[in-house]
Amino acid sequence: GTGMVTLNDNETRFGLTDWKRARNDKNSFMSDPDKLFVNVNTSDYCLRVGSPAIDRGTNFDNIGFALDGVKRPTGNRIDIGAYEFLSGRN
Repeated sequence: GTGMVTLNDNETRFGLTDWKRARNDKNSFMSDPDKLFVNVNTSDYCLRVGSPAIDRGTNFDNIGFALDGVKRPTGNRIDIGAYEFLSGRN
C-alpha cells in the first residue's frame, strides 16, 4: 500500500501522521489485513486473535452493537471495525 489516506476520492491525500494530527486522532494505524481479520479471502472480517484493532477504538454511547448484533464493547474499549472481537469465534 501507499500508506496514504483520503477524505474525498483522492483529491487530498494525507500520510498517517498528518491524518492523525489533522483529525486529533489517536487510534488510527496502518496494518496488514492478514493481521487484522480472520480471512479476507473468504470475506470474514471478524477480528482475529491478537488483532491490533482490538480495544483500540473510541467508546461512544450511541454505538451499542456491532454489525452482527454483538453488544459493544466486549473489552475495555470498543474495537475498531464493524465487528467486536469475541474469543473462540475464530
